[in-house]
Amino acid sequence: MASNLHHILFYGIAISGVVVLFRGVATHGEANLKAPPKIDGTFKIETVDSQSCLKPNMLLIVEQSGVYLSGALLPADPGSQAITIAQKQPSLQGRWQNQGMTLSGPVNGISGCEGFLSVQIQGTFIGPVLQAKLISNQSPIPVQFQAQRQVEVPDKSGGGH
Repeated sequence: MASNLHHILFYGIAISGVVVLFRGVATHGEANLKAPPKIDGTFKIETVDSQSCLKPNMLLIVEQSGVYLSGALLPADPGSQAITIAQKQPSLQGRWQNQGMTLSGPVNGISGCEGFLSVQIQGTFIGPVLQAKLISNQSPIPVQFQAQRQVEVPDKSGGGH
């Protein structure tokens, strides 16, 4: 009889300890862990330095999975096929960190850029506007630019679920 009481007391204390520990971890997580803001989308580059091969109306596509980013830099009016390819096989990789984003990697098919272009884009968001700088292997001077988030047009084909 005393043995059963010891078992019940042991399991009661063990279960209570787990519940208290879980409650503490959950409270800490709710208070201190925040998801990064949603930043993915298509951005139209608006202002750039004229000495750069980065031109107005180029598109920066950003895909997001938590703090991890991928993307592509495309010429102005690239066509829907180029956008689809860029979304499926993004050439830029990066992270969201300390309220800013960084993307880096190779870029192809940009007119005015000669040869292989490797870029790093660092920026912050002010509402729907990306304030950023582009550093490339073709210029030692960073290019400052702004890009406006484009409003996504819903698919009206009726093919959704």
